[in-house]
Amino acid sequence: WRRADLTGRVEELLKLFGLDGLGKRYPHQLSGGQRQRVAIARALAPKPSVLLLDEPFGAVDAKIRQELRDWLVHLHDELNVTTLFVTHDQEEAMEVSNRIVAPATGTILTLDVHPGDSVVPLTSYQAGTALLTMADMSSLIFRGTVDEVDVGKLATGLPVRFTVGAIPQAGVTGTLRRISPKARKQDSATLFDIEAEIAPSTGNVLRAGYSANARVVIAQADSVLVLPERVVKFADGKATVRIAGKDGKPVSKDVTTGLSDGLTIEIKDGLALNDAVLEADKSPLDRK
Repeated sequence: WRRADLTGRVEELLKLFGLDGLGKRYPHQLSGGQRQRVAIARALAPKPSVLLLDEPFGAVDAKIRQELRDWLVHLHDELNVTTLFVTHDQEEAMEVSNRIVAPATGTILTLDVHPGDSVVPLTSYQAGTALLTMADMSSLIFRGTVDEVDVGKLATGLPVRFTVGAIPQAGVTGTLRRISPKARKQDSATLFDIEAEIAPSTGNVLRAGYSANARVVIAQADSVLVLPERVVKFADGKATVRIAGKDGKPVSKDVTTGLSDGLTIEIKDGLALNDAVLEADKSPLDRK
């Protein structure tokens, strides 16, 4: 800049900022509000296309801060310079800005307020207007219930397998993270709320609000010998099955059982692969 241009620009800014006659003063000779105006004036001196104000009024008291906010709004209307105003004061943001950007990441699920809609700020006396609903879709949570009959079998940290209604073939898994300590009644049933963290899924797009069923894996066994549970007889603390004896007549054989899913049961000992097992003997009542 030429000296004449610099002098003209300084005088222009001093007048614009209400600092006429204060150009020769040192910083310690200015009030807090005047020093803030000088700082903004210095930022505007080179005529920037964008102005960044990072907590510009944080060092002044409440009364001066209110005056500076009013002054800044008026100044912005005169200069028409795009301004990024960084603040932690929600009231300040609502007063000086026509667009508020929150430092949050995620996916907008619902947009409740549109340009032109009136809003109510959040205060100690009122809830305020909800602007939008946002969620981190990379970290999804399943919420469901479990009956009181089964809740005693559960523990946090157990693996969970989900069947999602919209994509039933998808292999969605997760981990049980929360079991409510208190039951609630629903349609005469006693239920406990549970939450499970869904593991990141590859190849499947999961959306908020999908219906799903969860199967909590309490225990599991792989590559084991199993039988239909109906062919196993439990009596006197023992489990037995019927096999063909040497003479072809059915005989009972003790077996050691393991996990059961209600339809099939694990056989840990007493039978070998390919052993022929007969249907369980009918009770006298059934034979009648």
